[in-house]
Amino acid sequence: MTRSVALFVLMTLLGVAPRATASSAHDDLIRAQALEASSQRAGVSASDGFTLQSADEAFSLRFQGHVQFRYIANIRDTDERSDDFEGGFQARRIRISFSGHAYEIFEYKLTLSNERDSGEIRLSDGWISAELADGVSMKWGQFKLPLLRERLASAKRLLAADRSMVDAVFSQGRSQGVELALSSERLSASLAFSDGLRSANTDFDDDDTDWAITTRAEWTIAGNRTALRDLTGEQGRDFSAILGGAFHIEESADRPGESAEALYEWTADLTLAGDGWSSLIAGVGRRSDAEHATDWGVLAQASLFVTETTAPFLRYDAVIPDTDRNGDEVFSTITAGFNYFLHGHAAKFTFDVQWFLDAADDNDLIRDRTGIGYLAGDEDEIVVRAQFQLLF
Repeated sequence: MTRSVALFVLMTLLGVAPRATASSAHDDLIRAQALEASSQRAGVSASDGFTLQSADEAFSLRFQGHVQFRYIANIRDTDERSDDFEGGFQARRIRISFSGHAYEIFEYKLTLSNERDSGEIRLSDGWISAELADGVSMKWGQFKLPLLRERLASAKRLLAADRSMVDAVFSQGRSQGVELALSSERLSASLAFSDGLRSANTDFDDDDTDWAITTRAEWTIAGNRTALRDLTGEQGRDFSAILGGAFHIEESADRPGESAEALYEWTADLTLAGDGWSSLIAGVGRRSDAEHATDWGVLAQASLFVTETTAPFLRYDAVIPDTDRNGDEVFSTITAGFNYFLHGHAAKFTFDVQWFLDAADDNDLIRDRTGIGYLAGDEDEIVVRAQFQLLF
């Protein structure tokens, strides 16, 4: 008798116990329906992470992970060091993101990132948005200001291992504020009121800006706007083109004995993409009343799939200081490499070589930029990067 009971329990655990009654069959049906409903409320995608959703679809939570780990070799000529080679590994980006919607009205995103030089955790994105009307939405919290196109593209979908030197010098970074967005089939526009450029993770009295306004508009000339969310071409898509432009103004906080100074930044960009290829042309200008200088930057890049998994790319960018600066020489960079896509952007390998043609001492805007592998030196500095990216 004991053996029979034990055998029945074992068969039940293995799911092969005999269905003795109509009641047990009914229970099985209930469990199957619950499992089906559960599967509809949870899902896993290699690029979109793991998603949970309430039964009434009023709430959702998406968990995503993002890892970029790279090796960097820097070869340069400098009088300050006897060693002209610097090589090592870098955990460029390790991020955990939570996003979704609440009460069917609000959307949210929270992203935590590592500090590459200390390993400390900091807040990257932390915002809530709401759709006010069809094509009209409001966002508040910490986010990227709607300015430079290269910065607005996700770090998951960049052309090279990282963004350009032009972005490093002129980028808006993240800020705290509110943003109103309007969109239609072909046109979109954003207006943000914030704490100013690169003012993330600051208290209201800590940043150097009293107020800032940023506005950006985009015209989808052809194709679909969402098709150009990344800077690498996708195979099999139709021709798409977006013309964009943005303007930013901020005023510094008053200081003892000094009047408030204004800073202006503007940009224009053209993004083109087709079946397996993409390109971006952009220009940016910045006027600083405090420095009495107007500086410029230009960027041109292109990518083309040569096989189903391999896409070489080429990029040129230049930082052009005001001629009244002491260091007023143009600083140019050429970047060449390729992406190898194992599973799209979810698992890809990037290899590139950056050639910094000019000397840092000849340009007042150039300094160490370890995020892209640059260590300020003389002309003809070479940086080799090999990176693996995993999204989960």
